[in-house]
Amino acid sequence: MCAQRFVLKINLAPLASGLKGHARRDKMIAHRRKLSELQDKQDDENGDKYFIQQNAQDVVDFSSQVFPAYGDHAEAYSMRTYGKWWDQAPSGRKEIQGLNCNPVRSQDFVDVSFEHKVFPSKITLYEVYNPGALVRIWAKDLHSKWTLLYEVDVLETPPPAARKFSPPLNECPFQTSFIRLEFNHEHLESYYEIESIVLEGFTRQVANQKIHPFARKPIGEITRKVLNLNLAHLLSSSEYSSNTSSATNSSSEEDEDQELNAFETLPYEVVIKIFSYLDLKSLCRCCIVSKRFESVAKDLTLYSEVNLKSHWNLVNESALQCLALRCTRLQALDLSWCNSKSNFEIAFIKLISHCGVTLKILRLNSCKFITSHCLAEIADTCYQLEELSLRKILPPYKSLTGWHVLSELTALKYLDLYHVPINTLELMSFLPSLTKLEHLNLGSCAASRLTQLNMDIVAENLAKNNRNLRSIDMWRSHLSITSVGIKYLSRCNKLEEVDLGWAEIETLGDCIQELAKHCPKLKKIFVPAMRGLTDRDINALINNCPLLEQVDVLGIRNVSPEICFRLLTQCHNMRLFDVSYCDKITRAHVALWRVQFPHVSIKQCTYSRPDSIENFI
Repeated sequence: MCAQRFVLKINLAPLASGLKGHARRDKMIAHRRKLSELQDKQDDENGDKYFIQQNAQDVVDFSSQVFPAYGDHAEAYSMRTYGKWWDQAPSGRKEIQGLNCNPVRSQDFVDVSFEHKVFPSKITLYEVYNPGALVRIWAKDLHSKWTLLYEVDVLETPPPAARKFSPPLNECPFQTSFIRLEFNHEHLESYYEIESIVLEGFTRQVANQKIHPFARKPIGEITRKVLNLNLAHLLSSSEYSSNTSSATNSSSEEDEDQELNAFETLPYEVVIKIFSYLDLKSLCRCCIVSKRFESVAKDLTLYSEVNLKSHWNLVNESALQCLALRCTRLQALDLSWCNSKSNFEIAFIKLISHCGVTLKILRLNSCKFITSHCLAEIADTCYQLEELSLRKILPPYKSLTGWHVLSELTALKYLDLYHVPINTLELMSFLPSLTKLEHLNLGSCAASRLTQLNMDIVAENLAKNNRNLRSIDMWRSHLSITSVGIKYLSRCNKLEEVDLGWAEIETLGDCIQELAKHCPKLKKIFVPAMRGLTDRDINALINNCPLLEQVDVLGIRNVSPEICFRLLTQCHNMRLFDVSYCDKITRAHVALWRVQFPHVSIKQCTYSRPDSIENFI
């Protein structure tokens, strides 16, 4: 019997623009099903009975709206950052245990679900702007175990053109309807955008299934072992103790007769330094080499910083339980993307209870297991905590209670609540107590339909209680902030970084001028789509903020080329200047400035232009 072949396509426009109501969604689903029935009928008539083409279950618009046009599109799914500019800003954070992470780190991910489970044979990304960010593809099975289908060794930058990218896939031993895509865009010149994803596969495993020849090549031995590692198993101290004991006893007599090798004669401090360059999995493996290696690999100083983000697919509650035994001196922990089911919340609470006293940095980005109990344990235990990152810990349709306990974290200097649905009362229940706060990220918090966050009230409280603030991110605050709120922010005269992108302020007045006048240390100011911005505002920045490095005026119609030239001329520290979609700034202006100011990366996004469809068939 011939295996059925599916081509499943998901359009990512809903991720960028949101659903237009349940009525429209239901109508589109019904329309899609009708098209599917008509397609099946046509296939039967043509004799192609086992070939099926259909859209993914949750797709609203199943046709390609952007591709193959190349350019910046509101309909496409776009990443928040690009390049290394955000890392170089005052609010930039260094990777925890950076030397021990993957050579090509992942910055963002997208999970895609499909209606039917298939054995993947081909995955295609419709990249419409700045292609080349995809670094890994994972497939999840029925037991929530992940298999790596694709991974890059080095970052590459393809030509700036829309493309259908189908990377070579490793064979998947199971059917799946859930795919994770990981991205790194630090090497790209502007925002990475994708319009849709296509999955092709078979409902039954077929011997002659077409897989890219490269994918059939065996992966490296070290890579294969790493992919098969069970982190909880590795961290089990009891097993390593037994293995070490048996291995050591069997060869103890031989060891006594042998002379110490060169490595064993090294001072303990030197060996510790060498071991500090190993990642967590390598340290676990060292425990079975010898007693000396075991004692060094279990030294508490090696576990002062632990980054499990790159091992998100291996981390479970057992791994956290075993890790707690070695992390009594833990100062920095990154559990981002770790979302094992079952008792992960309980294991996390026990880990924090055991190791949180010394903790100063805690990153829990996209950790969906976080509850009010987790927040309470963090607040009760981590009294030395200086950095707390909770980016996207909740899906958009859920909320979290118990925020007031964060008022106990009085040592906090960095708080990241990007895309967390939190309302004004919840935020004000703890924010005034964080008097040492220097960096606050509230980007996209006001975009949630579940919460009402008034950024004017937030800015007023920051002006009263958080005068040490160095950076504030209010990206996509929409109508929740006005010129009044910006004037309140100007009272935080230590500000070095301000992001007010996509704030729908009807009347600016002189609020930007006040901000520039009272915040002379500004290094970065992003005000894209702030329609009321004029040359007077830019002039105020030039006259009062000589340290400016990054300026984004995307979509500002009234900014003239003369004021832009003056900014580039007088602000000698300028490194990034985005003038995309500024009506008065032509390509000729940008081309000339790039020659005159080669040390500045001047961005001007390309408008959509039709390309030959023949290039993408």
